[in-house]
Amino acid sequence: MEKNVKALLAKIFGIVSLVLGICGGSGLPFGVAALILSSLAKKTDPDNKDAKLGGTLGLIGIILSVVGAIVTIIIYSVSIAGSMMQ
Repeated sequence: MEKNVKALLAKIFGIVSLVLGICGGSGLPFGVAALILSSLAKKTDPDNKDAKLGGTLGLIGIILSVVGAIVTIIIYSVSIAGSMMQ
C-alpha cells in the first residue's frame, strides 16, 4: 500500500494545530494547511483514512485556535481594565 504524503502531512499539521490551538490560538495556519492538504489528498484517494483524519483534526485545530485567541483577548482586556482602575 502506497502512502499518500499529502494525507500524512495533513494529519501531522492537524495534530500540530490542535496542540498550538490549545496554547492561545497560534495553530490557525497549521489547521488551514491541514484542511488544504486533506482536500488535495482526498481528490487522489477518497477513502484515505489519514486524509479524513487530517481534515478533521485541522478543523478542530482551527476552532480551538479561534476560541483560544478570543479567550486570550478577553484575559488581556480584563487585565488592562483592572490595572487602569487602580
